[in-house]
Amino acid sequence: SDLPVGYAISFPVTLGTPAPTGGVSITLSSSNSSIAAVSPGTINIAAGATSTQTAVYVSGVGAGSASITASAFGFPTASGQVQVTSGAETMSFSPASLTINGTSTQNLQLNLSVPAPVVLAVTLSSSNASVATVPATVNFGVGATSVTVPVTGVGGGSATITATATGLASAAAGVTVATAAQGAITFSYSPTVGRSEEH
Repeated sequence: SDLPVGYAISFPVTLGTPAPTGGVSITLSSSNSSIAAVSPGTINIAAGATSTQTAVYVSGVGAGSASITASAFGFPTASGQVQVTSGAETMSFSPASLTINGTSTQNLQLNLSVPAPVVLAVTLSSSNASVATVPATVNFGVGATSVTVPVTGVGGGSATITATATGLASAAAGVTVATAAQGAITFSYSPTVGRSEEH
């Protein structure tokens, strides 16, 4: 299983046969905790069950390979390999700049350079909420490489939209909100121009 640095994935543990009377205590360990860490270190499976509701997670700490091992008395030891990547994944906005007319809403697309291995929560912010606003967060679903970010114009001016997520460099896009000029003089009818009659 591939896991970027800074991410955590669920690591389900099950028994091939139901646990005997008294249940089973399973010890979990990593061959190299500087690459991948497993939590919790121990889980208990009740008698007659093959799994537990306690979630086991493996977190990427540093680039490399590590083995996650599960051992319990009376059961053969099981292990799974985890490959932790360097965390070179990047986020970017497209387009890099956006112009909004008035208080309308237009979309930016936030892109991820590789498919998200887990649900990835991204925090959004506007440098000037009196110019443009965005939702507080958006999520990349598992396997997703893009997500839509709606941007709503509030007032004339410029703002920077920033996206941040754990383990990734932030991404930014420029937004300009254009408003109609105020105080312009317009005709409410179409005047007819012609010669005046002389008397």
